[in-house]
Amino acid sequence: MIAGLPERRFALLMAAIFVAALGFRICIRLVVGTQNYWIDGYGQYASLGQSLCAGSGYAFPGGLPTAFRVPLYSYLVAATTCGVASPWPLILAQALASSATALLAGLIARRMAGNAAGLLAAAIYALWPYAAWHDLSLQESGLQAFMAALVTWQLILLRDKGGAMRALGAGIVLGLLLLTRATMLPFALCALGIASFPYRGKARLVSALIAGAAMLAVLSPWLVYSHRVTGAYGLGTEGGASLYAGNHPLTFSVYPVGTIDESRTNVFAALSAAENSELAKLGGDEVATSDWYRNRAIHNIAADPAAFIGGAFRKLWAAFGPLPTPRHGLRGSLAYAAGWVPFFALALAGMWQRRRVWREDMLLHAHTVTFCATTALFWAQTSHRSYLDPYLAVFAAVALIALTPKRMQNSRDS
Repeated sequence: MIAGLPERRFALLMAAIFVAALGFRICIRLVVGTQNYWIDGYGQYASLGQSLCAGSGYAFPGGLPTAFRVPLYSYLVAATTCGVASPWPLILAQALASSATALLAGLIARRMAGNAAGLLAAAIYALWPYAAWHDLSLQESGLQAFMAALVTWQLILLRDKGGAMRALGAGIVLGLLLLTRATMLPFALCALGIASFPYRGKARLVSALIAGAAMLAVLSPWLVYSHRVTGAYGLGTEGGASLYAGNHPLTFSVYPVGTIDESRTNVFAALSAAENSELAKLGGDEVATSDWYRNRAIHNIAADPAAFIGGAFRKLWAAFGPLPTPRHGLRGSLAYAAGWVPFFALALAGMWQRRRVWREDMLLHAHTVTFCATTALFWAQTSHRSYLDPYLAVFAAVALIALTPKRMQNSRDS
């Protein structure tokens, strides 16, 4: 039975789940096809990847070097496609990362609730249709989910066992995570400062310093590049415009039924002639432009706090509600809801079941809390929330295991 599952048998079952996850993802992509791959995804990544392959540096075609967005996913696009039109090398790389994310969800669940929970969590994420489809799209969310799950697993090991090498590894992956998606910075700070190093005295300080130094070492080439290009150290220059677009009377003009990009088009089209003139005077300075948008966003929030609070709840509903954001037609939206609603309900049940040991799950909860805070301030679509799905799979597995006979359950691994 599962409680007495040998280590070798567990490893073989996890390997089988990995193969099943990989096959499931490839089959879905084969059915969907690739004819519109570069169009349906975020084309800016393809543009940046092509620029890198052409030797033009990190720049949009025909433009100057940019520090608009952190570069790791664009480098993945460049490394896998080498400027070739076929997206299959990139798709295969993302399929491997997504399948590995299922294994990481299983390892996290095993640490929390035993072998059965580990296998079940891995299987849930492996067969979760949204992850199998979207993790292979032209978007960084699949890579983000993998990096976030990997660093969470490393931090759990660091919490339980300590060790300088574990702190070093966690810091390196934290840096890579931030180079994948800058919005993970709040989680990184929480992980370093609160949830990841519950040691006392010198051990806690040393672990925090090692991880923090490793993270900064990974980030330093990008920070130096950003300063050279923009004159400022930062993780990107898109923040100001994003904050402005997320806190504007037209934010919900299309979103969440349509994409936030459609609403952003309306937001920026509504700029007055005087505002456009002010932007033109900035001469394309990325930092100054971001600051200009940020200051106006803060003004909008301060002018109508009630609208900001109401908008925050609408954004959270867009991320966690029963229908996908954006909608995928009646059939697609109902199919998503049929899977998401029970999945999310089981995850909430698992969280409730573990409420008395919530401190052990602080890292997982830190993901949710920091995501909600970022979403309330900016926005989120379903794809932006999808990096939380491995942890929801973990809690869903915990809830399902609680329904099985005691003899089928496994005690927590030491």
